[in-house]
Amino acid sequence: MVPKDFRAVLERLGERSLVVTYAKGRSDRLELRPAGLFVAYQSRFNEQSKTPPEHALASPEQMRSWAKSRQLMRDFYFGEAEWIEVDKAGRILIPAEKRRSLNLQDKIEFRGMGDETFQVWHPAEREDLLKTWNDSRDEIQEFLGLINM
Repeated sequence: MVPKDFRAVLERLGERSLVVTYAKGRSDRLELRPAGLFVAYQSRFNEQSKTPPEHALASPEQMRSWAKSRQLMRDFYFGEAEWIEVDKAGRILIPAEKRRSLNLQDKIEFRGMGDETFQVWHPAEREDLLKTWNDSRDEIQEFLGLINM
């Protein structure tokens, strides 16, 4: 079942379709985004990545890195995207290939990402995140101090 808060976002946007793909830079998490926003994001990506920024042209290595990252985003993030529907009860069916790749069984972890996307994780990922959070207390406090939070 899609979390209630995210269903409210879909209703506000007038969406019934989601796009599911692997999270940017992560093959162990899925990202779900309203279909219209995914298409807009893809268009913006294509437009903004046509020409490399000046700093990517500073050296041949940086140019190769920029080109490789652009191609990986196109192949993996956009190329692995699949459209799914939210049914009237708020349920979704994550494609079998993606469920297998994350070893998702009967339980999943929904993670809101602070915008109009959310991620699906294997429940064990939450435990790993909590450990990292606890192990990183000092760095987090320092970071928050740097941004005056």
